[in-house]
Amino acid sequence: MKKTFSCISDNLENIPKELIASKNLKFPDIHENLSDMVEFSKIMKEHKKDLFCRVPFCMTVEAESLGAKINMGDEKYGPRAKEYAFKNLDELETIKPIDLTSGRIRMVLDAIQELKKSGELPILTVEGPITIISSLMESRIFYKELRKNPERMNTFLNFLEDEIVKYVLSGIENGAKIISFGDPAGSIDIVGPKVFREYSGKIAKNIIEKVKSKEKNCIIHVCGKTSVSLENEGMYEFNPINCNSETYGKAIYELIRENTKTKIIGHNCIKKSIYKIPKNTIWEIKE
Repeated sequence: MKKTFSCISDNLENIPKELIASKNLKFPDIHENLSDMVEFSKIMKEHKKDLFCRVPFCMTVEAESLGAKINMGDEKYGPRAKEYAFKNLDELETIKPIDLTSGRIRMVLDAIQELKKSGELPILTVEGPITIISSLMESRIFYKELRKNPERMNTFLNFLEDEIVKYVLSGIENGAKIISFGDPAGSIDIVGPKVFREYSGKIAKNIIEKVKSKEKNCIIHVCGKTSVSLENEGMYEFNPINCNSETYGKAIYELIRENTKTKIIGHNCIKKSIYKIPKNTIWEIKE
């Protein structure tokens, strides 16, 4: 029987108005200024009584570094693409590699570094390829090109896969103890089983394997929707790990403390770290 996963992450992302007022938070400064980003990450950790600090607070950082034009938003609406940077595949193929030394993506890495230096356990949230592309070009055009020019699109997607791996490894090098990986726009219920198997799911697995082969001490937390789809499509098997920790975050913290090898876990939401674990079980990818 196929597994299911219900995503309620949007309900966990709301920033209470009273918190904004009491802490004098400025938007979009928390997305554009290093000290504000670090401070806001700590404020949210304290507010939620969490064990971890998280950055960034949107899904547009990687896309922006690849040329997306972003509206930085305010306290009600976060950063989002304001117009598409590429109108067709020819334009998309002119895309330049991510520059990790400048721009907002550099600031996110610096925030990870600052959080680590101040004694925090930082989580770097990383988006998958289809979510990134959804901010770069119109979805209708992307899927049309995928059907008409699969070889060229595969070349581009391989490039994007390598760029995501580069970013993940830099995040770990800068102090991220957990990589939270998801691809909401590439989930199986949106793209369908065929596109998931051939593209978004396949690339997700490639990214996981490449990071695991190069990094020996981190937690890769795969979004529950992605991990369940990977298992249902026969691309991974997951083993249950029983634990007695009072919260999901505490259980992940214990995995970090074991300090043995890279662990890939899923079938849950990293944003639920403050809640009790269903059936006292963590799910780890089977070796």
